[in-house]
Amino acid sequence: MVDAGTVELVRSVGPKIFTSADLVQKYEACWTAEQLQSHLEAGEIVDLIIREAFQLAAKGARDGKPLTEYVLKQWILKEFDAAGVTRKRPDVAVDRTPVIRICAGGTPSRSIASARIRSAVCRRARPWRQAETPRE
Repeated sequence: MVDAGTVELVRSVGPKIFTSADLVQKYEACWTAEQLQSHLEAGEIVDLIIREAFQLAAKGARDGKPLTEYVLKQWILKEFDAAGVTRKRPDVAVDRTPVIRICAGGTPSRSIASARIRSAVCRRARPWRQAETPRE
């Protein structure tokens, strides 16, 4: 990767610059068949858990016992762990509240409040997960 200033400097003396994106895609960003299969399997697991999370949040709102963003996030993490996918900090946010992030020590940031999920609509639940099989 080269910064724009360097690119402009090189161009100013004549050479034409080409992107290396195709080479990177071919040699650095390719999955093996096993990696693709693992990704697809993890995607199915994540989709199922996120659907269940939305159902859980909606039930809490309907029953007058709304979950907080933090509680829902912890539920998602527990389900991911039980399903055997690697933990990658999912985000859960409602309305205009900040996203709750788990710090390195495993505790929520003290400067961010965890909003209650009061309606059946959750604005964002963005998981980042993959199967726990080792990559080469």
